[in-house]
Amino acid sequence: MVNGSALASNQLAISVPSSMMVKDTISISVTSGTGTPADNAEVSFDGTVIGDTNSTGKLDYILTKAGQHNITATKLGFVAATKTVQIAEYVDNRLNFEMPDIIDQYIPVKIKVKVSGTGNYSSGVNITLDGTGIGSTDSSGTLAYSFTASGKHNLVASKTGYISVQRDIDIRLPFTEFKALDIGFRPDVVNKGQNVIIWSNITNTGTKEGTLPVALIINNTVVENSNVTLAPGKQGMVNFTHKIELVPGNYTVEILGQKTTMPVKEEPLNLFILVGAVTGIGIIAVIFVTSKNLMNMETVNKVVSKTKSNLGSLTSKFTKKGGSLPPRK
Repeated sequence: MVNGSALASNQLAISVPSSMMVKDTISISVTSGTGTPADNAEVSFDGTVIGDTNSTGKLDYILTKAGQHNITATKLGFVAATKTVQIAEYVDNRLNFEMPDIIDQYIPVKIKVKVSGTGNYSSGVNITLDGTGIGSTDSSGTLAYSFTASGKHNLVASKTGYISVQRDIDIRLPFTEFKALDIGFRPDVVNKGQNVIIWSNITNTGTKEGTLPVALIINNTVVENSNVTLAPGKQGMVNFTHKIELVPGNYTVEILGQKTTMPVKEEPLNLFILVGAVTGIGIIAVIFVTSKNLMNMETVNKVVSKTKSNLGSLTSKFTKKGGSLPPRK
């Protein structure tokens, strides 16, 4: 039937999509007057043969020219049919997704859909997840959605008059991950055998609260561990107190990838022990000369003078190395 009029049984009829544009692949359907598919019917486009219909009376064809054109179908024993069609200029109406590359389970995500040809976001686009509709885009071309199932899934955006888009996505399970923001220590210069305090501010860059061990690494060796608990996006400080037994030199200190250099110097001399040792030597000397009956004022003065000289020399060396004398009482 054409325009409400019945066709003769041997009259061919042509059907094509109501809206077409360049680059579209259309299905040209040829039937007899009774509506039966006409197989092996020869189809021409503007007088040029483009192929024969298949067993279902159809032929697929890619449109290459805009404007008004004629499609003709012929078959032996049938009356030929011609249909005039209007083909629009090509417009890139493919839909495209705009969304994060990494999607976390239970974390809301903005799914945006844009039209390739115009660059505009499109409203009313239907979104399906694994074949099930989850909603449509709003006036800004956006659908907010929280994915509840982890793993690999298929997302499709479709809208009448537009080319659909699909994307395979991977939904990541909730996780805990710590990152060090800085690192520091006191004192600035550490003596061998001295305790040093080392600290770092830590943040949880993951998506769930958790407790993880944080290691203190000195000279590429883990020397301390501390468990830290943080909620997502929160910060906290971890502190270590460690006794340094390394030989003098510069050493790398590290916490979760944050590094700094710690200078270690030789342990300073103890002045009180030094004074005691020299005084003791003087006393032993006095006892020795007394026991030999060599004691007189001249000898005593010499021993005392020698002891003072030794003490002054050692004190001078000590203060040059960074030591300090005790305050006078």
